[in-house]
Amino acid sequence: MGEYRANRNWIKHEPLTIVDIGILHFCLEYRSVEVQGKEINLTAKEFDILALLLLNPRRVFTYEMIMDFIWNEPYNAYSRKTIINHISNITMKHNLPGSQKSADCPCQTQKS
Repeated sequence: MGEYRANRNWIKHEPLTIVDIGILHFCLEYRSVEVQGKEINLTAKEFDILALLLLNPRRVFTYEMIMDFIWNEPYNAYSRKTIINHISNITMKHNLPGSQKSADCPCQTQKS
């Protein structure tokens, strides 16, 4: 995290893809996520799913679309469970003990 903070000086000179929603801070280029200033460690796939959702607000994604965009694989019998598990992990990491629950969490799912 120290390297991340030290290198943030170039933010002033280079355009970055940064999204701030409530207590969530997201930077695409640094592949970093913070909740209430605390860095959240996401796996590569978790980060990619979060990026997809954050950078496409108000867009609905099917399980098939997420499999295609994130895994570049066709949807199969295990895909739905895999995606649900990854989104569940993101949500658990986002809702740290002692943090405020944010209604703005981009990882809201609709049951079909």
